[in-house]
Amino acid sequence: MTSQYPETQKLEYRTIFIIWIAMIVSIMMYTGITEITILSKNEPASTDTTLYYMLLGLSIIEVLAIPFIKNHFSKATWTPSETPEVEEVIQAKRSRFNTAHIIAFAVAESPALYGVILAFIKQADRTRSYTFIAISAIALILHFPNRTKWESLDGMR
Repeated sequence: MTSQYPETQKLEYRTIFIIWIAMIVSIMMYTGITEITILSKNEPASTDTTLYYMLLGLSIIEVLAIPFIKNHFSKATWTPSETPEVEEVIQAKRSRFNTAHIIAFAVAESPALYGVILAFIKQADRTRSYTFIAISAIALILHFPNRTKWESLDGMR
């Protein structure tokens, strides 16, 4: 790295990585909550699939929008009155990169919540609920915070 503060940069990346891990763990918790909810039902799931397909469509749209969301929040809006130092520019890029990833993680996690909601309102069986959990897990894996891309922010001008 070309920065003066390599330890701070490592800590910043580690923080994003820990947030990503926490999102994965939360999806596992949603799986447990869904399983307990479905097991505690005494009646079969509803045969009305309208809500299921509405939330499935919303989930797919959200997951497909994640790259655009990351791109939007990663773009520079740097208009200082003076010429900034190189370190300030790099830190601003890292900050935007981190913010974009945190927002992307939250959007990627939302389909799993839809699966839990469907289980709670007795609109879903395991297959329907786990479809949403799988969508969330795949989205989070696809948007893993790439360390090499994060480190390459030093070279961007």
